[in-house]
Amino acid sequence: MPEITQPTISAETPTTTSAEAVTPAAEAETRRRAEKLLEHLLQHHYQYHAQKESTAHGVLALEILIAGAIVSRDPWPPTWITERHIGALLGIAWLMFHLFLRFTLQKRRWAALRYAAMLSLARKWVQAAPTRNDLAAASRPTLLQSKTIRQKILWVLDFVLPVPRRFHPFDLAEGELPQCFLVAIREQERIGTGTLFPELIISAASWFVLFVILFKLF
Repeated sequence: MPEITQPTISAETPTTTSAEAVTPAAEAETRRRAEKLLEHLLQHHYQYHAQKESTAHGVLALEILIAGAIVSRDPWPPTWITERHIGALLGIAWLMFHLFLRFTLQKRRWAALRYAAMLSLARKWVQAAPTRNDLAAASRPTLLQSKTIRQKILWVLDFVLPVPRRFHPFDLAEGELPQCFLVAIREQERIGTGTLFPELIISAASWFVLFVILFKLF
């Protein structure tokens, strides 16, 4: 009876690489998914920016309304509370309003940068379709990086008035985006979007409300 041997694969046996395994149909499907993702991000960042802008305007309007009520109050201070207590309460209330306002405006700036980046990327894709390298998965950034002293100072100052700075660290979701998406975002962060000046005006108006309240108190 003949001996049965197991077939072996020699070192010279040709193998198929991952790059060769990618068919034109698979590339087209990847490109279609990237286009859908781009469309989704454009809509998401536009709506998120609009929501944060409306919220910031509402907070500032509420601050102005409260300041107007205080200025028009006569006699001042109210007889049911001491001047020291009313000053402390108004100070805490303004600080909470201002921090929330700054947080909202930071998120508005964040959304504006990413919306502009996605719009720029969409324009590029009109001229030339994305390549395989463009749609390759980006190397996942280190998300829990320790901030430097300078970055910590800028982070604190950005809650006082807007500070031009890069958002750090990377967002969790951005670590899953294709390479070209991250490149577009970082390029847009370098260029800016022009939202910093309006943000400065709104934040300065909040500080003006505080000065009006202090003038009435003292």
